[in-house]
Amino acid sequence: MIAKHLTFRTLRPLAVTASLLAAALTAGAAHAGPTVTLSADARGRVANDEMVVTLAVERDGADPGGANEAVVKAMNDAIDRAKKVQGVQARLGSLQTHPTFNDKGKPTGYRVRGEVVLESRNFSELASLSGTLAQRMLLAGVAFRASGGLRDQEEKRLLQEAAGAFRARAKAIASAFGMNDYDIRELSVGSRSGDERGGDEGIAAADRGRRQRGGGVGQREDRVEVTGARPHRPGAGAA
Repeated sequence: MIAKHLTFRTLRPLAVTASLLAAALTAGAAHAGPTVTLSADARGRVANDEMVVTLAVERDGADPGGANEAVVKAMNDAIDRAKKVQGVQARLGSLQTHPTFNDKGKPTGYRVRGEVVLESRNFSELASLSGTLAQRMLLAGVAFRASGGLRDQEEKRLLQEAAGAFRARAKAIASAFGMNDYDIRELSVGSRSGDERGGDEGIAAADRGRRQRGGGVGQREDRVEVTGARPHRPGAGAA
């Protein structure tokens, strides 16, 4: 007798919402048919709308206390300057102290390095501020990213798209094998993303954008995946 029911088994761990959905679909179900492995994903690109600049300051000295004091003062001065620029968020980054040595390997003192992180969605203002501060600080890094709200919105959209693709593929497979329906045993939903552009190229791109309004620098690719794994024979228990 040919089974008329397919069960789709997917990877653990389960997200809370996904596990609740799976439990609702499989409650009381008798798994009469084979288990099929299946996956689907959706991808989208989001324009980066937030710029992050890291500035650093270094001081050498025979006494680590004196060098540390000079670095902290420079960092606080940069924070105070950034607070005067509308739309720029500033915070203290790392603060490190390590010994220095001459070419013969003998200790000569200490070097203290501190970082200040600036964040803003106003690229032109942050580029101008960074250029001013970089005259007496080191430009340690520039990155662009999608802000939290924009990223969450895109991931929700991609989740709906990936889920739709998963359901469509599940129905197609069930139909191809003469099955009337299918159950979802377990569900795993994951997302991946990547940012583009950084470094000196990023600060130059932001500077070129001073005459432009709207839009971001570079793009971010988001991916949401609904994936399956490990098929088992009809009647076999889950591992």
